[in-house]
Amino acid sequence: MPGSPVSGPRAYRQGTARSDDVPEDGVLPSSLSREDGFRTPLELPVKGKKRESRILDDSWNPLRWFHESPQDDKPGFFTAEDRAPETQEPETEGEEQGTPRIGIQRASSVPNSPVDKTKTAPKWGRLRSLIPHIASQASKASTPGPSAVTPHAVNITDELIAGGLSTLMLRMWFERDEKDHRRIPALFHRLRIRVTDSLNPLDGQKSVFRIECEYANGAIRWVVYRQLRDFFSLHTHYTVSNAYNRNVDDLPEFPKTSIPYFKFLKREDKDLGSKDFARMQRESLETYLLSLIRAVMFHPAANRLAGFLEVSALFINLAHSGGLQLKGGYLQIESTTTGGGFGRKSTTWRQRKESRWCAVRDSYIVVVEEPGELEIWDVFLLDADFDIERPKRYYRQGLKLLHPDTGEDDEVKPPSNTLHPAADNDNRSVLGSIRGSFSKLLHRRNGNGTGMDDDHSSSSGSSASSIVSQHSAPMLDPSTNVNPLSGTADQPDADRNWHPDEKKKKKRVDDVSKHTFYIVNSQMRLKLFARNQRQMKQWITALEKVKSSPYCQPNRFDSFSPIRLNVAAQWLVDGRDYFWNLSRALLLARETIYIHDWWLSPELQMRRPNKDRYRLDRLLERKAKEGVKIYVILYQEVSSRTTPTDSNYAKQRLTALHPNILVQRSPSHFQTGTFYWAHHEKMCVIDQTIAFMGGLDLCFGRWDTPQHVIIDDVDAGGEHSEIWPGKDYSNPRLSDFHTLNKPEEDMYDRTKIPRMPWHDVAMQVVGQPARDLCRHFVQRWNYLLRIKNHSRIMPFLLPPPEFKPGELTQMQLTGTCEMQICRSAGPWSLGTKKTEHSIQNAYLKAIQLSEHFVYIENQFFITSTVVNDIKVENKIGDAIVKRIIRAHHDDMPWKCCIMIPVLPGFTFPVDHSDASAIRIILECQNRTIARGPHSIFSRLRKEGIDPDEYISVFALRNWGKLRGDVLTTEQASNTITTTLCLLNALQVYIHAKVCIVDDRLAIIGSANINERSQRGDRDSELAAVIRDTDLIDGSMAGKPFKVGRFAHSLRVRLMREHLGVDVDNMEEDHLMAREAVKPEREQEKWVPDADENDGYVKEPKTKTALRAFAGTVVDGIDQGIHGSTEAGSNTASKLLRKVGLVHNSMAQSAGDNTLDAERKTYDRAGNLEEGFASSMVPTLEEKTVLEQRPPKEQADDAPVEEKLQSVPEDAAPEDAAPEKESEAADEGPKPNGETHGDASPREEGKPPQARTDDGDLFGAPADASKTAKTDDEPPHARSGVDDANEEEKAAPGARSILRRHLNAKLGSKTWTLPTARPKVDPNGFEDPICDEFWKNVWVASAAHNTEIYRKVFHAIPDDLVTTWKQYKEFVVHHERMNKPPRDNATPEAVARVPSETGDEGAIQPDSTAPGNPAGHPVNPPGPKPTPHSDDKAGDDGAASSEPDPGVNPSEKRKAGRSSTGTEPFEKWERDEMEKLLGQLNGHLVLYSNRFLEGEDVANNFLFNADRLLPLPIYD
Repeated sequence: MPGSPVSGPRAYRQGTARSDDVPEDGVLPSSLSREDGFRTPLELPVKGKKRESRILDDSWNPLRWFHESPQDDKPGFFTAEDRAPETQEPETEGEEQGTPRIGIQRASSVPNSPVDKTKTAPKWGRLRSLIPHIASQASKASTPGPSAVTPHAVNITDELIAGGLSTLMLRMWFERDEKDHRRIPALFHRLRIRVTDSLNPLDGQKSVFRIECEYANGAIRWVVYRQLRDFFSLHTHYTVSNAYNRNVDDLPEFPKTSIPYFKFLKREDKDLGSKDFARMQRESLETYLLSLIRAVMFHPAANRLAGFLEVSALFINLAHSGGLQLKGGYLQIESTTTGGGFGRKSTTWRQRKESRWCAVRDSYIVVVEEPGELEIWDVFLLDADFDIERPKRYYRQGLKLLHPDTGEDDEVKPPSNTLHPAADNDNRSVLGSIRGSFSKLLHRRNGNGTGMDDDHSSSSGSSASSIVSQHSAPMLDPSTNVNPLSGTADQPDADRNWHPDEKKKKKRVDDVSKHTFYIVNSQMRLKLFARNQRQMKQWITALEKVKSSPYCQPNRFDSFSPIRLNVAAQWLVDGRDYFWNLSRALLLARETIYIHDWWLSPELQMRRPNKDRYRLDRLLERKAKEGVKIYVILYQEVSSRTTPTDSNYAKQRLTALHPNILVQRSPSHFQTGTFYWAHHEKMCVIDQTIAFMGGLDLCFGRWDTPQHVIIDDVDAGGEHSEIWPGKDYSNPRLSDFHTLNKPEEDMYDRTKIPRMPWHDVAMQVVGQPARDLCRHFVQRWNYLLRIKNHSRIMPFLLPPPEFKPGELTQMQLTGTCEMQICRSAGPWSLGTKKTEHSIQNAYLKAIQLSEHFVYIENQFFITSTVVNDIKVENKIGDAIVKRIIRAHHDDMPWKCCIMIPVLPGFTFPVDHSDASAIRIILECQNRTIARGPHSIFSRLRKEGIDPDEYISVFALRNWGKLRGDVLTTEQASNTITTTLCLLNALQVYIHAKVCIVDDRLAIIGSANINERSQRGDRDSELAAVIRDTDLIDGSMAGKPFKVGRFAHSLRVRLMREHLGVDVDNMEEDHLMAREAVKPEREQEKWVPDADENDGYVKEPKTKTALRAFAGTVVDGIDQGIHGSTEAGSNTASKLLRKVGLVHNSMAQSAGDNTLDAERKTYDRAGNLEEGFASSMVPTLEEKTVLEQRPPKEQADDAPVEEKLQSVPEDAAPEDAAPEKESEAADEGPKPNGETHGDASPREEGKPPQARTDDGDLFGAPADASKTAKTDDEPPHARSGVDDANEEEKAAPGARSILRRHLNAKLGSKTWTLPTARPKVDPNGFEDPICDEFWKNVWVASAAHNTEIYRKVFHAIPDDLVTTWKQYKEFVVHHERMNKPPRDNATPEAVARVPSETGDEGAIQPDSTAPGNPAGHPVNPPGPKPTPHSDDKAGDDGAASSEPDPGVNPSEKRKAGRSSTGTEPFEKWERDEMEKLLGQLNGHLVLYSNRFLEGEDVANNFLFNADRLLPLPIYD
């Protein structure tokens, strides 16, 4: 535009680039030719160079003012792009240049070695070589190319060797400026600047100068905008300071030619146009800055100049890590949030009032103690709740009344701070927009033509660019406007996001100040004071630009983290693989290690056996000595007796290793009011690049192999070493951890007690998700510093920046997965005002949109039900039920497979008075799955749907041999024995938290399926949602179906392990070695509709920590009322009502009516009836027997029904020879003249059905008809409704076969097992829901294994044990196994089931070893529980057999044993047991839905004391 005062960068003559002109890193000589327009302090002024404006060139683009950032638009030292050097043709002096800085090339962040595009299988080699460059990208810069900005110069190393520079650097550490601030450690002689443009903006009369800065040969580039008054203020401060202190020599004079006052020009007979004056003004100001730098660059007074250029020590320090700084300067910050505040908790009131140096970076605001220090005051993270609030200026409302003709009113203006991004103008012509804006400018009314803000008139100096104001450029100030080309200045909006509390306040000076604004995020609200309004606008503009950060956008599932594409991720099953990979990554650490765990054991061996150098504490100590900073967050238990993790010992042990290891524990229980909830996430991030997360803590008891062996008994002096040394050999079902400060000491006698295997799933990931996890860790770490006092100073941490586009691709660290980090976090755990439950949202949406198959492994399954009148609010169960109903109506094949532990990992037998945790969790899971009107089975049966066709629940068990060939397994409790045992079996404890949907999507994390983990306001959790874009051919229900490689391979790997396939010998894909299918820009993210049914949980949860604690207390009180009412005494409830803690309605709702309602189910007509759905729906084992699965072609033997059909009536007597005690039971008196159903001719030759001493059949379901002694009809004793289908009517016949098998003699050919052993094809896992695999292999194997464990060990829980009486007689079998064989001369036992009190000779746990759960707190101190008996149960078929109150059930059981019931086995029987165990297919067993069902329906399963405990602890 002719006549425009806006001039572009100077056009210097460009010479042809030569290779011998490539400079080294050094000081610029004074004879440097300014080919790129930059000038250095050591450069002599060059005269005669004509500086032409670029405004006349067609390529001039005003968008550069606010779009172009020197750090973004050019390849450089911290940019992952490599561009070939540009060769420029020689040009004549005076020719105009179309683009500035031609020929500039900045070095790359990685070595310039050829990139090998062929990927190796694992990426560890690349990670090993690339992590140092990722962690310290400034350590080595590539040599600049021929067109680099720096010519030959003195190398910085030579400067240090010479001694001059090293002396100056040493002085920087000691010197202080006049404010007693440490000198900013910047080498200003390596700073290059240029004033490229000047602009007379529409919203003011003062010219704005664009100052481009370059430091360290292009390592850092940034832009600042300054007005003339800013230059004059800088000069004034130096002049006044120098007048008093005389600390700066040769201080330059302020250039008069830069002042827009033309009288002196006329005296000198100069006639300058506006264009020439603008060029002269920029040149003189640039020269002044260079002279000023030369004067102060080796003096502490340089701090003021650094502030002018927005340079700080942190700015220099963070340059190598990437990221972007948009604004730096001083602000005074006050927190308006109650609790926590801003800054350390120990900060004084006076310190909180001081102005401090702040910087707006790409996704946060950082505040430092001093600009010359790296110590961080605090960090304000920008998130989806980030907003800027502008206070009203009440005193200006009166001024506007004096000018009614302007027609402007702040109250009716549209929000002027709703800024439109510059990208909105991309589709229109830039010059066209300028002409339009310029036309509008010319047609403005008089008096408003300049569009100026009143506050701009209070500038120092003159009237600025008054002579050119008539031809102002149609642009706004880029430093105070997000969109300078919008043509409308950003005016303060009085009503924008106005806080309700502020509206109620009276007029205050602070509120009406034009220097004040507020910023809000999910954690806090801060009040900020700027020095003037222009600076305030600059801060606000910078913050508005940062709103484009992905963390500030609404993300899928309402998560804090965005979706990441082309991620390299690998699943890791079981502790061996997880700890091995983690140890390898720890050895690669160069900068930082972040660890967040529920429990951490410093002495944990990461690799085994005999690899002590890989012990966790030694690895961390080694890296700490290398200079790696290690930050650890541990859950702080309420008491070592409730949760024996001993976090204090772990903290003291780690911090004593090296000062570089810092540990925080959380929460502060009394401060946060949090006694029940825990930090449950497990994560480790190395150098902000490699991350590990999932269900595995770095602690004892977690390391395991796919074989899940339960014995680790090594002879002293033998060749083999212990795999699980010291405390790592554990069995929480028997006794929980204790004396952790003696990690090398065993807790049990390994020759007698097996360990409990641990099954878990985790993952590792490289790239952007690792930085998302870092951000979560930093947010938690900083929050703890605000609320906790520490004896040792802990630093605030900064979140890492985003990887630059293409950076990971260039380093070949990309993969094929789409991944997002989700979490459960709330007020107590993270200090947020809102509760995030994005993990639950991910589960709900994944289940809702599933097409065929959902596979879940979890430690608990408690969802969408009502337990003791307490509603379980998480909606995962609802989503499953609705998806099943939809699949049933659409006739679509769909299945849900759930894997949970046999029993919760808590101490004590089920019937022990201290086993409240076990009973409560079982109660909750029963109410979720199959018992009560809110259970999944009951709701499906109401719709006429057979639950077994759509949802099934499984568990895992294992067995082993102790010393002396003693067989051993684990049952249900925790008693330890002293006698030598031979056989042992144990549950494989499932601790994984995995959900795999359609073999396309996987959710892996630390969140259980219960209220604690899913709600967000209780336990804090982490999870990753992974969807593989690398689709491969698969099948579902016999039809072709595309599946994702990540999810499919994980599901197959898990199922193979559970069915006993040797997965270590199976070839598996190296998922992290696969190339990305498409570039990120070509991929479409999976963002499901949040408004669909079963979608996100949108209801806000904004409870404070105090309110959350109060809610927990009310839950406990409600439980107490139930207990007191059921016990026949309502004194406690009356007292609670009297003191006002509860209302009458709450107390009245508690009682028998409420509890009876939970013991009903729906019939097929949709009416409520007495009983449980679990008793009416046939079990998977019964269905397998009825359907005679697996067929011969898929089995090693024929089903028992087929065998019976081929056996003649006069079968060999050995097949029907019952044991003596069974005969006595069968020949007992029949009540009311009835027979037991075993005497008919058709029954001859068969073993009798197993019965209790009083004739009740084992496994008779609740409400068995007609009685529990004749279980021959579908259950309807109380309801009277018999609406059973054919399958339900045939179920009693299948149960009779199972009872006969239990009573059959070992070694019987016909009655070996009711279900034949299925054949398992290692390659037959591709289609999980076809009948050939699901029914004939998976379910049949589970039923087959369950029958073996029942026959050999009488494993608990079991579907054939439905009452306490059956339970007591069932575990008498354990006593027989504990005795030596009758024909054996040695005193060794046959087998051992050490976790049940039926195992005689048990010793009680050590008094120093608290009986607590392996994951959550147990019973708080209180009265001993008393078993509850119900009067109504006397006439029912499932009458209560609970021991008398106050009597230990195990003691009464011992007293009532018959002499024949505990006779020892013979040796041949023991051999038959081991032979049966050899037929197991892996570890898979059926989960028992009918265990103690008869007691539950009689309201006799929970003890009274159980109901007094707060249910939220366990659900």
